[in-house]
Amino acid sequence: MAGEAWLKGSVPRAYTAQTLLAAEETLQEETRTIQGQQASELQASLLGRTQSVDLVVGQMRAAVESGDKQALAQLLKQLEAEEQAVKSLAGGARP
Repeated sequence: MAGEAWLKGSVPRAYTAQTLLAAEETLQEETRTIQGQQASELQASLLGRTQSVDLVVGQMRAAVESGDKQALAQLLKQLEAEEQAVKSLAGGARP
């Protein structure tokens, strides 16, 4: 949401970069939590997806910091694809 708001000019660059940094930190905490769980195929998949999302969010922050709206727009599409993959994993994990 922060990235989309920045693209629309609704929020300042510094706020967006700070929000994305906080998201990266949260994703890194989640990665550590997943790594602490019992090893399973689902855990490995979640770990990979979490790390992929963290990478995309880091790239988004870099795009915002450099003022590259075109790169951010592409990364938002990539983030949406990652979101769908995570939802797919979550749907497959239900009993």
